[in-house]
Amino acid sequence: MTPKLLHHLTMPAACIMLSLLPNLAHAEMFQCKSASGAVSFQEMPCPSTDAQKIVQNPKPAQKPSEAGPGESADEAGIAFRLTVKASCDLSLPNFKSQSENVYARWRQTHLQVIQKIEKMSEAREAMTQQAMQWAKARKNLPVQQQSGECDRLMADMEEATRAPDPRLNSAEKTWQIFVDALKIGDRKLVLACLTMTARDQFKSFLLTAPQEELKRMGNSVKSIHFDSHFEPFKTAMMARDNGTGGEIQFVHKGAEWLISGM
Repeated sequence: MTPKLLHHLTMPAACIMLSLLPNLAHAEMFQCKSASGAVSFQEMPCPSTDAQKIVQNPKPAQKPSEAGPGESADEAGIAFRLTVKASCDLSLPNFKSQSENVYARWRQTHLQVIQKIEKMSEAREAMTQQAMQWAKARKNLPVQQQSGECDRLMADMEEATRAPDPRLNSAEKTWQIFVDALKIGDRKLVLACLTMTARDQFKSFLLTAPQEELKRMGNSVKSIHFDSHFEPFKTAMMARDNGTGGEIQFVHKGAEWLISGM
């Protein structure tokens, strides 16, 4: 089988990278299992041919007060993105120039961590080898599929460098804004309340559903009860007026609380 793009940190490369970059924060990770049984871990959704499982890294995140200016606690996540970026630069014509401005802003945001990673010769070598493997795999894909993960990386970097919305500074406020946005059919604001992964999952429906359906969904929410909080995660139980309901998951990302699952 031809490997699909980013297959993904191979286990040896993943182990090297994670062992060299020990400060991986609480993060949503995807465990991917290919048809051949190979298991890999990544921060982006698995290829459609793989079995996917979402896992959480349990190690506590570094508190903002403990981080230096512009420093992120998620060093392994940053190393992963640097590796994907390098593979996209190698395999896609014009990607380097097209992503230049977004990458420059993202790099500046995480400059101290990136400089630290770039000083680790063993980590650099592992990342370079992995980037070359991913670039080679990408070139074997049908043309229409080659840019998928690279486009997602661009969106991820743009998301990471945008100014936080001060309205979303608590899970409770985010939920209320989400419900109110549904009631008035404000699709853009509804999507702004979601993490990138949740956005990918619900975007098609939220952009195409009739306005009246969105309003019906918002008006059907009767109550919400927050029942657990383990930083940076919160969960709540939502009840609808017809007696149904379900669990809502939130994650604290930077200065915002976003809905990660429903």
